[in-house]
Amino acid sequence: ARSSDGASTWTDPMALNTNAPTDSAADLFSPALCTNRSGVWIAAWPSEGDLGGTIGTDRDILFARSTDNGATWSAPLPIDPNATADAGTDDRVTLGYGGGVFVALWQSDDGASGPDLEIRFSRSTDGGLTWTPGVLLTSNMANDTWPTVASDGMGNWVAIWQSDDNLLG
Repeated sequence: ARSSDGASTWTDPMALNTNAPTDSAADLFSPALCTNRSGVWIAAWPSEGDLGGTIGTDRDILFARSTDNGATWSAPLPIDPNATADAGTDDRVTLGYGGGVFVALWQSDDGASGPDLEIRFSRSTDGGLTWTPGVLLTSNMANDTWPTVASDGMGNWVAIWQSDDNLLG
């Protein structure tokens, strides 16, 4: 649903992912939404869909892009270009925007730094059209979950998350 009058009224809800009529895979909880305040919106969510066999059936982070303030949305794609080859479960995505850059953070158990959960991130510098491959935000912590990210719009970013790590004592 969207509002263009300061949230006084809302449109009827509609499916965000354009493949909803034929997609039987689980699109899961905790979606994220972010805008550049110039009409471009990015929505992201964890999904077990394989996008017609183009990615695996492990849980990946998908996104859709709107260039008309949420009136219409692009077809879903994976944020991480490596989604075709990874085998881990990606979950709990968050989005931020600042200084011309969209950033996505999510938790993953892809095994890149051991058997625990880690935080990965990807960036887009072209309004969400393309994203960098997901890389580890940090590899020295244990069971990292629930990330969030924010920017001051001048190139400074802060990421926080929950961790079981004792931070070296």
